[in-house]
Amino acid sequence: MGDFFSAEKLYGNGFILISANFDASIEGLSSTLNIQIQIFPKPYKGQKDLLVEDVEDIMEAAYLTGDERLFILRSDNYSSVVQNRLLKLLEEPPVGVKFCILASSKSAILPTIRSRLPSFYESKKRELPQIGIDLKKITPQSMFEELKRVEKLEREDAKNYLFAMLDEYIKYRMFEEPTRNTAVLELFERSFRLLSLNTSPKIVFATILSELARR
Repeated sequence: MGDFFSAEKLYGNGFILISANFDASIEGLSSTLNIQIQIFPKPYKGQKDLLVEDVEDIMEAAYLTGDERLFILRSDNYSSVVQNRLLKLLEEPPVGVKFCILASSKSAILPTIRSRLPSFYESKKRELPQIGIDLKKITPQSMFEELKRVEKLEREDAKNYLFAMLDEYIKYRMFEEPTRNTAVLELFERSFRLLSLNTSPKIVFATILSELARR
């Protein structure tokens, strides 16, 4: 895991690390990076999940003066409430504070957070499918063909395809209209939840594509 834990990953406000072994990741970060590290939830609590009360601990610790620090957040399951509470702090952390969010999968992290922090994989990154539509120029015909392509996807395949579409959106559109992106990212979040509830992929993608075409 040596090459991953380089200091260059600390540029910006931090990063998301997709890992199958949180303890090994923390050990690798601690032994390689020359930076003070704090772990949340605090290890003595023995928790599996990050709770709202832990966010209060994080915020209190973040605004204490000190040397450059890396806050490592670990959770088997990140609730939407916890992530939304963290969002403002991740966007504008105090000087010297960086964040590493440990997660077992990319889907555990809300798109609003993924759009603000780069993601890295300890193991080989899962290949995302190639989407069949140009999000920069959506036409009625291209939308029709794309909906035919996705309507028979199984749930996990549809979620993977939605990940690919989100990545494409962030790549080409994220910085062009910054004041309008929050609504789109929230729409992607709702779409992931709907797919988890077995909503028809055709309905989910029709909503997404209609909104992107309007913008």
